[in-house]
Amino acid sequence: MRGLTGGEHHQRGQGRELARGAQHVAGHAAEAARGVLAVGLGAAVVAALSWHTARRFGGMTGDVLGAASELATLAALVVLAAR
Repeated sequence: MRGLTGGEHHQRGQGRELARGAQHVAGHAAEAARGVLAVGLGAAVVAALSWHTARRFGGMTGDVLGAASELATLAALVVLAAR
């Protein structure tokens, strides 16, 4: 079996590092997608609550605004906590 020269060994090491880097980027992309989903779900919950309160009460009160904030936070946390 032939030994690796310095250049060949270096090239193989670069390939491994490139593969690790690609896995790292893919992992961050998946986390970013979960973040986008969390914000989108929170916005959808607020939109649904706004529609309901506009139909039911004729608008949004301060209490409803507080509830919307809490529900959006809860929806985002549920998405981010899911594995």
